[in-house]
Amino acid sequence: MCEPRAAKVIGEALGIGADTEVVVYDSGAGPNASGTWFFLTLYGVKKVRILDGGLATWKAHGGAVETGSPARVDAKPFTPSVQWSMIASVDEVRRAIADPAKYVLLDSRHNLDEYTGKSLLGALAAPGKEENVKRGGAIPTAIFSPWTKYAGNKDGQPDKPTLKDKAELEKQIEKLTKNGYAPTKTVISYCHVGLGRGSFQYLAFKTAGHENVKVYVGSWDEWGNDASLPLAAQP
Repeated sequence: MCEPRAAKVIGEALGIGADTEVVVYDSGAGPNASGTWFFLTLYGVKKVRILDGGLATWKAHGGAVETGSPARVDAKPFTPSVQWSMIASVDEVRRAIADPAKYVLLDSRHNLDEYTGKSLLGALAAPGKEENVKRGGAIPTAIFSPWTKYAGNKDGQPDKPTLKDKAELEKQIEKLTKNGYAPTKTVISYCHVGLGRGSFQYLAFKTAGHENVKVYVGSWDEWGNDASLPLAAQP
């Protein structure tokens, strides 16, 4: 967590104050919008919503679209207020592995090759420098639970909802009981970098009414690059 940097990005670069009403969107699929929503909410922006259906639906209904460089915005004072209950640290993930009676870990990556370790993705190692994660695989005890299972518009088509409706989300989550899910457990979702597929799954569970849900924001970029952390056994 880096509150000073978040304050600079949110207040100075984006011109958002704690009470600014914000609408975020992506092409329509949802993960990128959920990542922005999660980031802003995590640091204390109080009024953040996602444009359902994204840019595809906006354009399909004649919404105006700008081109070119974004307009400059006036900076606003912003003091981060981190919502710590939204996130899990690597230490809490360790505890979750050891305590399946209280926790369930969900791997929201949609590509099975990531989960099994056959595919290694890149992430920013430093500004302007991207490197592939050193190890592939999954966190021990994590259930493969792709974000696409909860998506209403995974291909970004117009006039489709970002999330499946609540009843469908509840049915999808209910299927996880055979793998150890229970409504009383704390759910920890992760993906490759945390904000995106992991935050989308967080949003789906919250929408379905599951209160005790967190995102492991370090996700596989942190776990896969730390040789001291265990890997799930693969078939």
